[in-house]
Amino acid sequence: QSSTRRPAIMATAAALLSAPVPCARVGRRDDPSWGHMGRTCPLRASAAEAAPSSSSSTHDDFSWRLLEGANIHARREHARVALWPSTGDRARPPPPKRSFLDIDEVERFARDRRIKKSSLRLCYRELFRRGKSTFENAPDVSARDMKLLRDNFTVCTSEVVETKTTEDGSGAKMVVKLHDGKLVETVVIGHSRSVDDGGHDETRGDGEDADVPGANNKVFRNTVCVSSQVGCAMGCTFCETGTLGLLANLTAGEICEQVWHARNLCGSTGVRNVVMMGMGEPLDNYEEVLIALRAMTHQAVFDMRQRSVTVSTVGVPASIRKLADDAPNVGLALSLHAPTQNLRATLLPSAAGTSHTLGRLTESLRYHRRKSGRGAMIEYIVIDGVNDSPTHARELGELVGGTLLADDVHVEGSNPATVGRRKREQSGYFVNLIPYNPTDVGGTHGYRSPADDALERMAAILGDEFGVKAKVRWSTRRGREVDGACGQLALKSMRKEEKRR
Repeated sequence: QSSTRRPAIMATAAALLSAPVPCARVGRRDDPSWGHMGRTCPLRASAAEAAPSSSSSTHDDFSWRLLEGANIHARREHARVALWPSTGDRARPPPPKRSFLDIDEVERFARDRRIKKSSLRLCYRELFRRGKSTFENAPDVSARDMKLLRDNFTVCTSEVVETKTTEDGSGAKMVVKLHDGKLVETVVIGHSRSVDDGGHDETRGDGEDADVPGANNKVFRNTVCVSSQVGCAMGCTFCETGTLGLLANLTAGEICEQVWHARNLCGSTGVRNVVMMGMGEPLDNYEEVLIALRAMTHQAVFDMRQRSVTVSTVGVPASIRKLADDAPNVGLALSLHAPTQNLRATLLPSAAGTSHTLGRLTESLRYHRRKSGRGAMIEYIVIDGVNDSPTHARELGELVGGTLLADDVHVEGSNPATVGRRKREQSGYFVNLIPYNPTDVGGTHGYRSPADDALERMAAILGDEFGVKAKVRWSTRRGREVDGACGQLALKSMRKEEKRR
């Protein structure tokens, strides 16, 4: 009887061995050869979940603990058709050599070619921490590994083709040409320790000084505003970039290369903060932005604090929730611009959809705050006669100081000792009032810059009546000198390039 069963058992075993095995995820944790480098938790644990850790890591793990929930390798492979489409208006040929700042590609290549983890660490440190410009002189890296990396990757796939600097030398706008000829713009904003000549002081959402340099004040730190797309699909009625439509998504490497160019421009002062507030909607290029965040906070690359990096969005509720799960300690800025749904849908056509309503957006912001333990920075472009009245200020105060704080006691990681303090000390929400910067598209709608007293009145109402921290961002006016202020990016430089062709 056993002899008659044996052929059937062997046939069943053979069928099981030949059947494809479903794979729940693609990642290094499934490969024992990569050891501790498998990702095991988000960018960093949220305030409630963070475990105490030593400041000196014995593993120096490249921040491999990032983005476990993102399953980034599988998702990016799925999105590759959209990233490098071969036909259509957004067709982009891949570069001859990929950017070494595209750390997802580098990691995958290293895994396939059995390049040592230590070799990658040494190369990254030589290039980006110590300022080397080539692969030639990385100590303690084998000739084989160095040749493989040098033959398949380059330090930078883009180049700066134009730089405009403000009169006082504290800010600049760079036009960056990508490998396929497309252009993006990157803005560098310098800050000093002193209050500018206009007498206005500014404070960032995290409480650090962000004063505008005067004529005799030395810049001591820089913020770089990077683009995540070529053009933008949002079509905001006051923004020049939206008139281009969406031309292409940037890769993670191309996003990070803008930081590299900015750091080279700034010299010894360096770059302390990065804000994704340039061209494009970052959360519509989510996977690439997430990988770029890894590189910016990478211990061997730019080594920036996660709270020094901010992602700005016009409001994509589903992606805000994903960002809260994948990168809770990275800053979030919301381009609100209106306190009511009807007015917001007028200024931002993308807000008119049922999935992008102010109600859904409010829910996603609450979720983000519960996961991260901190509120978003609210960006509000003030337009004369459109959204600058005392009524608008009070509606904004009710939204930020009331609706968004409705579940204040349930914030994960909040300190019970702070219960009972003023809500503005608990919330973490911060309102930036930005004077409208003149644009051609805004002119067609009759938009004008507001009076200074209207801006100051709005800030006073938010602070005095609702306990909401608010500041007028006078410094954005400096960007007008180089067409680099909020809403002014892309159009002029692209038209100039087209005329050259």
